[in-house]
Amino acid sequence: MNIAIAELEMESEYTHSKETHTASRCMAIIWARKLATENDKIVLAEVVRGINGVTHVDYSVRKPLILMVEYQNDNTSAFNIVSALRATEGNVLLIGC
Repeated sequence: MNIAIAELEMESEYTHSKETHTASRCMAIIWARKLATENDKIVLAEVVRGINGVTHVDYSVRKPLILMVEYQNDNTSAFNIVSALRATEGNVLLIGC
Protein backbone atom coordinates (compact mmCIF):
# COMPACT_ATOMS: atom_id res chain seq x y z
CA MET A 1 0.00 0.00 0.00
CA ASN A 2 1.39 3.40 -0.99
CA ILE A 3 0.87 6.21 1.47
CA ALA A 4 1.37 9.76 0.27
CA ILE A 5 2.86 12.04 2.87
CA ALA A 6 2.48 15.77 2.39
CA GLU A 7 4.05 18.46 4.52
CA LEU A 8 1.69 21.03 5.96
CA GLU A 9 3.29 23.88 7.78
CA MET A 10 1.52 26.87 9.19
CA GLU A 11 3.45 29.86 10.41
CA SER A 12 2.18 31.03 13.76
CA GLU A 13 3.40 33.56 16.22
CA TYR A 14 3.52 32.81 19.92
CA THR A 15 4.99 34.54 22.94
CA HIS A 16 7.53 32.80 25.15
CA SER A 17 9.61 34.50 27.85
CA LYS A 18 8.33 37.93 26.72
CA GLU A 19 9.82 37.43 23.25
CA THR A 20 7.94 36.83 20.02
CA HIS A 21 9.02 33.78 18.01
CA THR A 22 7.79 32.19 14.82
CA ALA A 23 7.31 28.43 14.97
CA SER A 24 6.14 25.99 12.36
CA ARG A 25 3.14 23.95 13.41
CA CYS A 26 2.30 20.69 11.72
CA MET A 27 -0.54 18.20 11.88
CA ALA A 28 0.18 14.47 11.76
CA ILE A 29 -2.67 12.12 10.89
CA ILE A 30 -2.01 8.67 12.32
CA TRP A 31 -3.85 5.36 12.02
CA ALA A 32 -3.62 3.10 15.06
CA ARG A 33 -5.41 -0.20 15.43
CA LYS A 34 -5.44 0.17 19.21
CA LEU A 35 -7.77 3.21 19.08
CA ALA A 36 -10.78 0.88 19.06
CA THR A 37 -11.90 1.50 22.65
CA GLU A 38 -12.22 4.69 24.69
CA ASN A 39 -9.61 3.45 27.18
CA ASP A 40 -7.15 2.79 24.34
CA LYS A 41 -7.66 6.35 23.08
CA ILE A 42 -6.91 7.77 26.52
CA VAL A 43 -3.72 5.70 26.90
CA LEU A 44 -2.35 6.56 23.44
CA ALA A 45 -3.27 10.24 23.81
CA GLU A 46 -1.30 10.39 27.07
CA VAL A 47 1.72 8.84 25.32
CA VAL A 48 1.54 11.49 22.60
CA ARG A 49 0.91 14.38 25.01
CA GLY A 50 4.11 13.40 26.83
CA ILE A 51 6.19 14.25 23.75
CA ASN A 52 7.84 17.67 23.89
CA GLY A 53 6.37 19.88 21.16
CA VAL A 54 2.94 18.23 20.91
CA THR A 55 0.32 20.95 21.30
CA HIS A 56 -2.98 19.14 20.62
CA VAL A 57 -4.28 15.57 20.28
CA ASP A 58 -7.72 14.68 18.91
CA TYR A 59 -9.59 11.70 17.44
CA SER A 60 -11.67 11.44 14.33
CA VAL A 61 -15.33 10.88 15.19
CA ARG A 62 -16.10 9.42 11.75
CA LYS A 63 -12.93 7.31 11.55
CA PRO A 64 -12.40 5.80 15.02
CA LEU A 65 -8.88 4.51 14.33
CA ILE A 66 -7.50 7.94 13.34
CA LEU A 67 -5.48 10.11 15.71
CA MET A 68 -4.74 13.74 14.79
CA VAL A 69 -1.71 15.33 16.44
CA GLU A 70 -0.71 18.97 16.17
CA TYR A 71 2.93 19.68 16.99
CA GLN A 72 5.68 22.25 16.64
CA ASN A 73 8.23 20.86 14.22
CA ASP A 74 11.12 22.69 15.82
CA ASN A 75 10.64 20.46 18.92
CA THR A 76 9.56 17.11 17.47
CA SER A 77 8.61 15.39 14.23
CA ALA A 78 5.97 13.04 12.89
CA PHE A 79 8.64 10.30 13.02
CA ASN A 80 9.15 10.83 16.77
CA ILE A 81 5.40 10.72 17.40
CA VAL A 82 4.92 7.54 15.37
CA SER A 83 7.96 5.93 17.04
CA ALA A 84 6.54 6.64 20.51
CA LEU A 85 3.18 5.17 19.50
CA ARG A 86 4.83 2.10 17.97
CA ALA A 87 6.61 1.45 21.26
CA THR A 88 3.17 1.29 22.91
CA GLU A 89 1.11 -0.08 20.03
CA GLY A 90 2.91 -1.74 17.13
CA ASN A 91 0.19 -1.27 14.52
CA VAL A 92 0.65 2.41 13.70
CA LEU A 93 0.87 4.14 10.30
CA LEU A 94 1.55 7.78 9.46
CA ILE A 95 -1.17 8.67 6.93
CA GLY A 96 -0.24 12.29 6.38
CA CYS A 97 1.53 15.23 7.88
